[in-house]
Amino acid sequence: MRWQSALRIGIAIAGIGVAVLVYMNLRERPVDDTATVVAPLSDANAISVTEAVEGGANTLEILGEDGTPAIVLTYQKSKVFADGRKEFDDVSATFVRSGVKNTIASKRAVATGQAGPTGMQPAVIVFTGDVRLSSQDGISVEAKEEATFYNIEQKTVIPGPMTFTRGRLSGSGVGADLYMDRSVLWINSDAKLNVAPEIAGGEPIAASAAKIGLADADHYMVLEQNAVMTHHSQRLSATNARVSFAPTGDVVQFIELRGQSRVASTGAAASKPNLRAENINLTFAPDTGLPTHTKLVQSAVAELRENAGVTRVKGSEIDIFVGPDGETITKLQATDPVEVTLPQQNTQPAKVITADGLVAGGDDTRGLTQAVFSGGVIYNESRPATPGQAAMSRVATSESLELGLKGDLAQVETAVFRQNFEVKDGDLVATAQEGTYDSAKETLKLRSPAGATRPKATSGEMDIAAAEIDADLKADGFVAVGRVDSFLTPSSTSKTKPAGGLFEAGKQITGASEKLTYRRDAGTAVYEGAVFLVQGDSSLRADRVDIDDVKSDLVAKGNVISKLAIVMGGAPTDAKDATGAKTQKASEISAAQLVYTDAARTAVYTGGAKLDTPTGESLQGDQVTLTLEPSDRKLKTAVAVASDGGQVRILLLEQRQAIGSRATYTAATDSYQVRGSLAAFIVPAPDRAGECNVVSGSELDFKRTGGESEVRTDGGALGRMKPAKCAEVLKVIK
Repeated sequence: MRWQSALRIGIAIAGIGVAVLVYMNLRERPVDDTATVVAPLSDANAISVTEAVEGGANTLEILGEDGTPAIVLTYQKSKVFADGRKEFDDVSATFVRSGVKNTIASKRAVATGQAGPTGMQPAVIVFTGDVRLSSQDGISVEAKEEATFYNIEQKTVIPGPMTFTRGRLSGSGVGADLYMDRSVLWINSDAKLNVAPEIAGGEPIAASAAKIGLADADHYMVLEQNAVMTHHSQRLSATNARVSFAPTGDVVQFIELRGQSRVASTGAAASKPNLRAENINLTFAPDTGLPTHTKLVQSAVAELRENAGVTRVKGSEIDIFVGPDGETITKLQATDPVEVTLPQQNTQPAKVITADGLVAGGDDTRGLTQAVFSGGVIYNESRPATPGQAAMSRVATSESLELGLKGDLAQVETAVFRQNFEVKDGDLVATAQEGTYDSAKETLKLRSPAGATRPKATSGEMDIAAAEIDADLKADGFVAVGRVDSFLTPSSTSKTKPAGGLFEAGKQITGASEKLTYRRDAGTAVYEGAVFLVQGDSSLRADRVDIDDVKSDLVAKGNVISKLAIVMGGAPTDAKDATGAKTQKASEISAAQLVYTDAARTAVYTGGAKLDTPTGESLQGDQVTLTLEPSDRKLKTAVAVASDGGQVRILLLEQRQAIGSRATYTAATDSYQVRGSLAAFIVPAPDRAGECNVVSGSELDFKRTGGESEVRTDGGALGRMKPAKCAEVLKVIK
């Protein structure tokens, strides 16, 4: 007996189940799943008609191989045709597979073919007119026009427009396939979905694509071809997408975007990240539905809206982890090639950092606190010109970079560069094995481990190498300590400025000290600790030397010993012989302190000052002042002054000597003036061995290289001369 003929032979509904069960136990029939419905059907072709049951409905149960109903039909009226087709009006069909019930209801249904283990079930049922599908697990589908059920595949095909709902989930499209045994729904074109918010006023999730598939039993949906979703003020788009839901509800757990994937922040605030990559995976907390992890793969770009700015991270792959609030980034990783662009904020310049890799971490309370860039690091800061401030570009390179952060990548507190560090800022160039940079203060600490190349810095006129260098990039200056070697080139002369100061302008000064403080903006250099400065034949030793390169002034303190290319007698400092060699050597001046003032062209030595010339002459006093010519570095005058109770002493050629309270040498006349209450001029007696002629008075005038001395007293009278033993006279002269 075939199921199609059950009503035609007049068997009562109550007995159908028993008869079918007996038949299924006796034999199996071949399955015919190729049967199709031929429309239209007419009553003229019907061989059996069952009228509507008054006050109720007809019920037909078709058993499965386990003896339980596999299909239950409830209808108002049915017709059976000669070719085996059966038509039902106002029908509701319930299909049971693996204990799961699915129901299809419509105004009309036509069943054809044979299916099931014994062929007792229809192979195809076509439902038309207000088609409604529902499943035990909550899916409800409506198709106004038509739906076809294929028994073997347990699939219902909807060719036209359809809508569906399941809890907070709803959608629509044109054409659909419902796999009833697997609870899978495919919307085949113009597919749209919507997930209503759990609470009133919440933001819904909307999705659209050419095709959307819902695997209800497995808790996921698939979007194919131009997939678009909006979720929590974000728009997600890709070629294809897959969304996985929590098993206990409609909370999103995973979103997989494949092909030209994008996540864009929407709305007026636009506070969410903007993401793009070939593929993007988003993971959400199962209890809250808030994001916990985002992974971008291939040509990845993440634009993070941080601290009122946008931070852009680029890499081959990017991983972003957030805390329980769904907002605070606690970990961020990116792989080669990495590029991070940080926005300008207040006084902080914009930054671009490139490297082979990036790992940033922190916690859900403070956010990101550290970021480590590794491999081929390039750090670039820039700031456009503003009124009163020039444009700035600062570039640093190293093998690794560790940033100290205050919550996010944009808030950089410190930056530590390690291994082969170099920074360029205008004409400042600095190198070291390690550099610690404070972006807010614009300071830089240069360090190198023992045995490695010492830190070096070049800024304008100054080059230095030292154990440690601390640079102030804003002031364009630095402090160097620990065996400092330096090279300073004083400012070149101009038409309005004299040719050089104590050191000659435009020529390099080589220096060594224990500490050096240099400020290019102020034009100052301060050397401290065993200072030694050299320029050609000129040199300066002291405990401390301050140079003002703007004024060409200099102050040296403590154990001062200077050698200057100046001579007594007015000879030029650059005099040369026939071979081209210099004929004059530097004079040496020692004292406790030296103050050179370029405006006055004076070098004032105080505290046991002594001038020794290369010819053996000397000038000694508590203070010796050298005055240079205004147009060059030739000596104009030399003045020695004694303190109370002290003496000025002059040692001349041919063992001539003079003492007094004050002595003035004038280069133009190559002569001395000595003043003092006990001034004396001492000359070895030419005709008495061991004896000297001592001329005393209060005013002495004499030539440096010979001749007689004019001696006067305070009243204008001529002084006295007396012979004396040279040894005795020298004992008196201290």
